[in-house]
Amino acid sequence: MQGMMEVTLYRVATGEIVGTGMASGCQAEFADAGKGIATIAGRWAATMYFVRDGTAVPRMAMAPSLSTQAVVADGEDACVISGLPDPCTVSITGSVALPPTEVAGGSLAITATVPGSIHLRVTAEPTHLPWETTLHAV
Repeated sequence: MQGMMEVTLYRVATGEIVGTGMASGCQAEFADAGKGIATIAGRWAATMYFVRDGTAVPRMAMAPSLSTQAVVADGEDACVISGLPDPCTVSITGSVALPPTEVAGGSLAITATVPGSIHLRVTAEPTHLPWETTLHAV
């Protein structure tokens, strides 16, 4: 089709990519402006990019540091994770469980009272790639 181009739709307030498709220049320019959705030219994957100031930019890798990979399951010994995006969302499964919870301040302390594996998943949408690690409570 003549005049059609690939576009990416994103939320203006957050830069989160919400879809891709084909549009004419006129459709792309006026996508859903009243609903906080705008477009940029090209097809950009939400898993790898977000939009800042009208430009697709790669999502950043998280590089948190852990004080330890193993904690004593006594409820007091802790693994401190620092260097997290502020804010971020943390989910924990395994011998310790926590539903998706927002964490502010860039750090988190994990303790355990039951031995086993503790799997952490950290997300900071849309600016960062997810980060995962496994701790051990002994």
